[in-house]
Amino acid sequence: MARIKKQYIDQELSDLMKTFCRKLRIFRVREGLSQNQLAKKSGIAVSTINEIENKLATDIRFSTMTAVASALRRKSIEFLTESDLNLTDPDRRVLLRACEDLQKIHEKIRDDEHENSD
Repeated sequence: MARIKKQYIDQELSDLMKTFCRKLRIFRVREGLSQNQLAKKSGIAVSTINEIENKLATDIRFSTMTAVASALRRKSIEFLTESDLNLTDPDRRVLLRACEDLQKIHEKIRDDEHENSD
């Protein structure tokens, strides 16, 4: 029996699901696993993994997400974020500070340009 495809109105949820689907394939391939191998390792049906990777599944259980993440030696949150960077917490803090500094520089340049145009 075919699964009923759910349509989500909430764009943020839809974007999270698309990100998860895309990341699953990326992380599985990086680990050198086939869909069948990941299914055996995670305890999730190969058909479910296939549906997720092909963006046919739009309602994924947290238990599925955590089982797949664990099998791929990843944190579940890594499947929901856009960044593929593997940063340590100290590096994340440094990157965040650098981004904040760049934002301040951008604002200063914009303000200076605005002042000079008057």
